Amino acid sequence: MILKSFSLLDIKAGFYSPPFFMSHNAQAVRAVAELGEDQRTQVGRHPADYQLVELGTWDDQTGAYENHHIPRPLGLVANLLRDDRQSGLPNLEQAEGSN
Repeated sequence: MILKSFSLLDIKAGFYSPPFFMSHNAQAVRAVAELGEDQRTQVGRHPADYQLVELGTWDDQTGAYENHHIPRPLGLVANLLRDDRQSGLPNLEQAEGSN
């Protein structure tokens, strides 16, 4: 199966988190939004400081990894939060568009 790799860019500190893998962009958006809603996490306390990025793809059958060379931004965590934490809904269509 081909999985997409994602990371969170800490905009203020200027570094990326270790990658994580999901099948679709919308899954990554949902997971990161849940993290951003949890006030016990660093991301939840500062959602405007983090950006979700897509890094590339990984094939779990061959181990082959292909990166985009430049991370593909999918949105600030603050913009991915539900209405009760942020006005407006996440743009899942945009995040899903680069499947």
